[in-house]
Amino acid sequence: MQRRINDGPVCCTCKTALEYRSTGVGRALMREVERAAGDDLKLLRLHLEVLAGMGLERFYESCGRCEIGRWPEALRLDGNEFRDEVLMHLLLR
Repeated sequence: MQRRINDGPVCCTCKTALEYRSTGVGRALMREVERAAGDDLKLLRLHLEVLAGMGLERFYESCGRCEIGRWPEALRLDGNEFRDEVLMHLLLR
């Protein structure tokens, strides 16, 4: 079986509580994730999947991540509303 270069630990969900948004907590959390991934786990890159249309792309881009693709209408919300799943990437070294 072949392994991809970045196979390793996975964090499925990481978010701040609504009352802590726009306070710098999310940005500090992302810095710590980057530090732990690079220093402790020796990972070379991080991949991230984000729900489109929520303003999250701008936040993660401001943290250094870049969009590398999309899965169109991959996520179904209430009723018949669909959103893209945005694939993002951050090179650690």
